[in-house]
Amino acid sequence: MFKYIKIGEILKPFRTTGELLAVIEDRFKPDAEKAKAIFIETNGLKIPFFIEYIESDEELYYIKFEEFSGPEEIKKYNGAKLFLRDTDISDNQEQTAEDQEINLSEFCITDINSGRSFQILRTEQYPQQLMAVVLKDDQEKLIPLVNELIIEINEEKKVISMDLPENLV
Repeated sequence: MFKYIKIGEILKPFRTTGELLAVIEDRFKPDAEKAKAIFIETNGLKIPFFIEYIESDEELYYIKFEEFSGPEEIKKYNGAKLFLRDTDISDNQEQTAEDQEINLSEFCITDINSGRSFQILRTEQYPQQLMAVVLKDDQEKLIPLVNELIIEINEEKKVISMDLPENLV
């Protein structure tokens, strides 16, 4: 099983030929330029998109994936995270815990105030933050996964202890 390393994100479509603008972290630029495919996170899954060509200036990358032929196809990926497999990353790259994606659907959130627990169904990326989708009273609810609310993450027990506002739970 591969581990996926976040290398950057898509900004927006560029030109009418299916190119897009992306930002890639400096340390991953050589790996991105050598890659045959870059993975885009879609509904929590990492989907490979094959690179037709990739060019850069000092700040931005211009990427043409074989799967896109126009800007309309790219718009739904604005802000999407870009990943490479760990095997596509040079051996000299240090991986931080932030780079590695953890499958949070195996975790449950426990509110330290109310004592209530919620199983994470999935996560959804919003422009400002990552949200956990949980089931509360037979309805899906969103809980922001932000450092200010997270007290502790126990990976062994798969529990995220949080200090949630009263009106959220």
